[in-house]
Order: sequence, then structure tokens, then C-alpha cells
Amino acid sequence: MNNACLLIPSYKPTESIVKLISDLRRHYSGPIVVVDDGNSSSEQQALFKNLIENHSVDVVHHITNLGKGRALKSGFNRILLNWPDIEWVITADSDGQHQISDILKLIHSTESEKNKDIFMGSRQFQGQVPLRSRVGNGISKYVFKYLVGLNIQDTQTGLRGYHRRILKVLLNTSGERFEFETNMLLEAKKNNWAIKEVPIATIYIDENKSSHFNPLYDSMKIYFLILRFLGSSITSSALDFLCFAVFINTGLKIYESNLLGRFISGWFNFYLNKNVVFKQKSNITVSMIRYWTLVFVMGTISSFIINGLVEIWDQPLILKLLAESVLFFISYAIQKEFVFIDTDRTKHE
Repeated sequence: MNNACLLIPSYKPTESIVKLISDLRRHYSGPIVVVDDGNSSSEQQALFKNLIENHSVDVVHHITNLGKGRALKSGFNRILLNWPDIEWVITADSDGQHQISDILKLIHSTESEKNKDIFMGSRQFQGQVPLRSRVGNGISKYVFKYLVGLNIQDTQTGLRGYHRRILKVLLNTSGERFEFETNMLLEAKKNNWAIKEVPIATIYIDENKSSHFNPLYDSMKIYFLILRFLGSSITSSALDFLCFAVFINTGLKIYESNLLGRFISGWFNFYLNKNVVFKQKSNITVSMIRYWTLVFVMGTISSFIINGLVEIWDQPLILKLLAESVLFFISYAIQKEFVFIDTDRTKHE
């Protein structure tokens, strides 16, 4: 187990963190880094001192609460600087939600499969699971499967393993709070990192009331990228549809009306997606070429769909709505993964 370091972010911990690490030390002698994520009382500071003096734990302190994402980044940075030979960082929660056997299982998995970039402790959500957790994880699972292209059972697990070679990329990944762990998965998709899920027990202590995760607020932040794209698409589609309706009523053919409408709405959509949705900062020329190629291809496909069905059902406006709805998900994936991507961004080795 000498190739792994355990990283535990902790905000206002209870005695459970001491018990967790005390139990771990019976089986694991490697480095452990705990991040004190600020605003700790004198009693909580005493817990961190106990970990340092009695359990050989390295504690990183935040003077104020900066969020789980920032706590993980602080831990990654400390490990990269102080343990140059460590290959894997295993992250776990501090509230006892993860069994010792599951943490050890994840560590052993990193030893047996060297070709993976990320290991994830995957809960099965069977038995008594709080409603907010069951719903939240269910939504995340299907959003990632159909909109991101990652088929992951448990997207919100805090028990994960990250190979050293990807840590520098994660340090530059956006997100300071709970959304950071979701953004990690988006980064994994972008870089084609190999992910392996390891089944673990599903444990919720006292209905998970100790969790600092706010289902409404934090979920909105997690899915804000998708919501921004949806808003941009709806606004641009409305303009596209309006132009299409005007042009087709002036006597233009479906193909001409469709491409002309897309050309007008395309400039509006390009500006929104580049500057508001994906917030790309580089390569405007490359992005513009890719974007307009996508507009032309999607417009052509949409026109073929409408032309192909209009003989059966003479309702071109409704057929356009149906065609654009089908192409929405394809367009989202291509724009996110290919069009609006900062190619000068640092990649892992």
C-alpha cells in the first residue's frame, strides 16, 4: 500500500474523524493528509492536533471555509510537493460514510490495475437510502449517461482514487465546492481517462443529516453548464424558428429557409456558447470554423429530415421542432467536446 496516499477533506469534524483514522491505522501505515476546511472551533482544532500527534497525520489548514473542491486541491498540491513517489491519491469523507474495508478495497484496486486513471467507490443504493440522496444520484446518473456520455453508477461518491499523472490537470479544473467532483468527471470525459468503478457499501448515518451538501443549491451549480447550454439553445432556436417561419411563408424552399434561418441565429448562438456557456478563452478562429461546419452539417441533416417527412405530414414547422429536438443532444456533445475547447490548456502527461 506504499503507492497510495489517503486524502480526507474535513469541515467542522466530529469525533468520527478520529475513530475513522484510528481504525485505518490498524491496517494502513501510508501517508494520510487531512484538510481542515476552515472556521473550526477550539474543540475541532483539538481533534486535528490529536490526528497530528497520535496518528501521524499531515493536516493542511484553511483559515476560512473554502469548499470541498478547494480542500481537495489543497490536498493534491500538498501531496505532489511532499510525496514525489506516491502514485495514487485516495479521497474519502470524514464523517464515517465509508467503511474501512471499502477504503482498503479501493487502495488494493490501484495496486492490481495500473492502467486506470480514476477509481470510484460505487454505492448500489439498495435498502434504506434518504430520498434526497436517491433522487440526486438518480438524476446525476442519467444526466451523465445521456448528456455527457459517461455511464457511471454513482457520480456523487466521495470515495475515489486519482493517479498522480492527472493531478496537475485537476488542480486547474474549475469548481471550488461540491461541483468540483462533478467537473472532475467532465474532465475525465474530455481527456478520455480510464475510469473503474469498485462496488462499496451504501451507508447513510442519521439520514445523512451531517452532510454539508445542499441538494437544491449545489445541484444547480453542478448542472449549471447544461442549463446554460439549454437556455442558449432555446433562445437561439426561437430565433431560428422565427426566421424559418418568415422565410418559408415568403415562398423560399425548406432547405433555403432552414439554412438561412440557421445562419442568422447561428451568430447569436456562437456568441452565447463561446462567451457565456463554455467560456472559451482561446482559438476563436478554429472554434468559428468548427462551429459553422457543425451548423452547416446539422442544418443539412435537419433539412433532409423535414423534407423526408413533409410528404407524409404536411406540417413543416412542427417537423422542424421535432428534428431540432433530436439534434439538440448531438449538438451539445459536439460543441462541448470539440468546438469550444481550449486546446492550449495544460494536459496530463
